[in-house]
Amino acid sequence: MRTARHVPADQGVLPYHRVLAATFESMVPDGGSVLDVGCGNGALLGLIAGRRPDLRLAGIDGDPLMVELAAESTGADVDVVDLDDLDAATVGRFDAVVCCHVLEHLTRPLDVLVAMRSSLTDRGRAVLAVPNLVSPIPIINAAARREAANEGHLYGWDRPHFQQLLRAAGLDVERWVTDSVQVVPGRNRENVPDWVDRFQVALGRAMPYLCESLISVTRPQPESA
Repeated sequence: MRTARHVPADQGVLPYHRVLAATFESMVPDGGSVLDVGCGNGALLGLIAGRRPDLRLAGIDGDPLMVELAAESTGADVDVVDLDDLDAATVGRFDAVVCCHVLEHLTRPLDVLVAMRSSLTDRGRAVLAVPNLVSPIPIINAAARREAANEGHLYGWDRPHFQQLLRAAGLDVERWVTDSVQVVPGRNRENVPDWVDRFQVALGRAMPYLCESLISVTRPQPESA
């Protein structure tokens, strides 16, 4: 089964992409390697490359068109992989793995997290982001359309349940990262004034449990855990 496209082919950079890219400033050793699981058109890989041109970047996605776009825009080593059948032995070992707003689209997110954990080097880290179901926009949408959900989303979490999922996959949360509390609806953010973005980011710092995304920097649990 090929993984369904989780973002439009022309999807631009979103606020949480910038937050995720910033986590790699000091987390990965010089000349280290990063794998983007569900890389889409390469928007996040491009941001990471801009901040850390020394890193070896790779990406995988279930959509051949997305992989082609990511390769053209970033020059990273990208490949078509069915993410629901992710196998650490196939993708190799990396100093860091990032997965941004992808897990909620997969049929077996726990198995995919286990595979990502297994692909990490001894001191590797996994940076994981999923939509936060208790942020304002999902709550408003649920109230207005009681039985509707975002197209393609099979799962959803609040912070405690997402942390439980990570623990089940053998990952411990090292720290949580905030993006923003989205008060302006819609996926197209290009026309949002800068002051609105700054306000939403400030709200995220003040009210982290209401952020648009649940973003965690995780490490593998000790073998004895």
